[in-house]
Amino acid sequence: HSQLKTGHPVRSAIHKQLNGRLVLRWVTTWESLLLYVLPQHDLLFAHCLYYPFYVCELRPVSLLVSIRLTMT
Repeated sequence: HSQLKTGHPVRSAIHKQLNGRLVLRWVTTWESLLLYVLPQHDLLFAHCLYYPFYVCELRPVSLLVSIRLTMT
């Protein structure tokens, strides 16, 4: 949620650029996190395919913990 007020027409263009940079930074951060998390998920899935007789336990909580650790 943006806290910037766009009352002045000249300032609104500046605020739009600042908001655009924040959105771009948020999107690129999440894309890099997905690149970090998805290979781990693929390894777990490949393990389940390789050992079909064992019960495979996917741990989404550990993936969320790894996301939170990389964000801080």
